Amino acid sequence: MKTKNTIIGILVLACIILIANTFYGWFNPTSKEKEYSEYLKHKDMPLSETLPKTKFKDKDSVNHIQMPEKPSLNYENTVKSSTKQEIQEKTLKALNAKSEDLQEFTKVKAVISGTLPSADVKIDNKIVTITYQNKYLKIVSRQNPDGKSEADYQYKAEFNYTKVEKKNKIFFWQKPETVLDFSSPDPNFTPTDIEHFKKFVEPQRDRLQLVLENQIQFGIKNPNMNSFSSGVSLRLNPDGFVSPNVGTGFIWQFNNGQMMKYFKVGADINIMRIKK
Repeated sequence: MKTKNTIIGILVLACIILIANTFYGWFNPTSKEKEYSEYLKHKDMPLSETLPKTKFKDKDSVNHIQMPEKPSLNYENTVKSSTKQEIQEKTLKALNAKSEDLQEFTKVKAVISGTLPSADVKIDNKIVTITYQNKYLKIVSRQNPDGKSEADYQYKAEFNYTKVEKKNKIFFWQKPETVLDFSSPDPNFTPTDIEHFKKFVEPQRDRLQLVLENQIQFGIKNPNMNSFSSGVSLRLNPDGFVSPNVGTGFIWQFNNGQMMKYFKVGADINIMRIKK
């Protein structure tokens, strides 16, 4: 009896420690602590500058720029100082929003350059008008008799912002990576730089779970172990590696029809999880 009580006492004490660790993170760092540690690695350089950026031209001569997406807690340590100032002084004010309201921001720098053929030249009252035009850009230049000139231009901007999730297979394990791609169908549009911020949303883990348990047990060598049990179980930290639990219910034995009440204290070890 004394041994039984000692075992129950040890299990109860272990459950109390594990419960406290669930809420206070004594043994394992929380996700925010891990994120903060990641920030310390790049505290002297904006996160956008540490991420690789890839530029390439596809088979249709469209220029692309790509970068991996890496969510962060705030934009202050994500984008460059000049961009941070622009967000604070212009973007947020224009949207009547606060810093904590910002969920995602993307800034792309690009150069538009090329050669336009002279499409049309007109002279009317000694005013020379030259029109340059292609699918995206139209420039109308006028030179007046007094020698002064001016030009009107119109650019039909068309940009494509794409987010894809690539799965890099390493043996039997697939590591997903979200990639951002920015391009324009205009072959004269060449993106030169990209900055991106996406607010990190901390995953919310279940802290407490109430479970209705029903199960049938069969004794492999001893038929007297054949029984049916039903009860409720309270599981703490069900999404964690260790899940302490307490429960109560009834066991009905098949061989004699006897029903007994039980109380349990334990801890589940979640060894493996398979996500779709």
